[in-house]
Amino acid sequence: MTTLDLSDYDASVQEALSAPIVPEPFFACLIAVIIIAWTAGFILIGRSANTDKQDDSQRFEHLGNFCVVVAIVSTVSLILCGPLMREAKTPSFADYVENAYGLNSTDLPASKPYDGSLPVVWEQDDEVHSGTLNLLDNKLSIKETNGDYLEVRQ
Repeated sequence: MTTLDLSDYDASVQEALSAPIVPEPFFACLIAVIIIAWTAGFILIGRSANTDKQDDSQRFEHLGNFCVVVAIVSTVSLILCGPLMREAKTPSFADYVENAYGLNSTDLPASKPYDGSLPVVWEQDDEVHSGTLNLLDNKLSIKETNGDYLEVRQ
């Protein structure tokens, strides 16, 4: 068989994108910092308004403001880093094709390209080969420069 059906690859990408983000230890700690910082910030700011001494009031207010700033920065970091964590879990198109055909290439794109042809160079059985990757209607084939098609080894 020379043609690779990419429906399994598409299904694995959809599964990865729909899977919930599992917090890694860093993100779990970041969520804890956010909760603690928001809570502490509002408690300290509220306490500064109810303190009789001016020095204590300013100290609580400054500490509360610092906690709120930490909470805001942490929240923004979580919002910006969450999608990056999801992208890292999506399977690589290059790895999928390399495994299917049993080759090693640095020319294959990491994400699935649109229909068309791409020049590709790869190493297989300790020899360097070149050819064209053809993609149409979710079917992929690789044609060597000499005209032969690579066999799918899956």
